Amino acid sequence: MAKTFIKWTNNLSVKIEELDNQHKKLFDIINELYGAFMENKHKEITKKILSELAEYTHTHFSLEEKYFMLYNYPSKEEHIKQHSEFINSVKDFLIEFERNPDALTFKLMTFIQKWINNHIQFTDKLYSDFLLSKGLN
Repeated sequence: MAKTFIKWTNNLSVKIEELDNQHKKLFDIINELYGAFMENKHKEITKKILSELAEYTHTHFSLEEKYFMLYNYPSKEEHIKQHSEFINSVKDFLIEFERNPDALTFKLMTFIQKWINNHIQFTDKLYSDFLLSKGLN
């Protein structure tokens, strides 16, 4: 049974089904990564999951950013900057993981938990009403 590190709740919903589903998928990947750490899985499995997280965040961020451009979201620059910072941080974690996988676990998981919760709950919520008012749902 997979261990839960980060839990999706309806108060995180941005009320746009496609984006909520992608957020839920991110939570699944993060929980899979946590499970690999907790079960002391082979480092290659952990690296694979971490790479999947990097790839999927890029996919998700690209969709959000497409909507920002399409609907001319006024705070798009700041939001996109946060996306870039997260992607760069995950890349840095991948590099650090290559050097010393054992030292990375707590630092990485704490970073991801805080960033994802804060980003969805606060930053993503800001675009929700705007995009809904433009007819996206």
